[in-house]
Amino acid sequence: ITMGTSSESLQGEALSTVDSLCKKLQEEKEEKRMLIEQNKHLLQALKNMGNAPPMTVIDPPEVLSQEKINEYAKI
Repeated sequence: ITMGTSSESLQGEALSTVDSLCKKLQEEKEEKRMLIEQNKHLLQALKNMGNAPPMTVIDPPEVLSQEKINEYAKI
């Protein structure tokens, strides 16, 4: 009986671990999707201004100078 109980509780633990890992992955996917969407909007805005070639790579936030941030903010 004790053996059965311990293996059942182990199984339960494993399942809840898998469950929380899945939730974490789902959240990360959602964050990435939102970032991609934001970048698309930014890219589209730049294209609309007519000063961006079709495939512009926007500098990562750490690299952006204050002037660039202000430029983007004006859009």
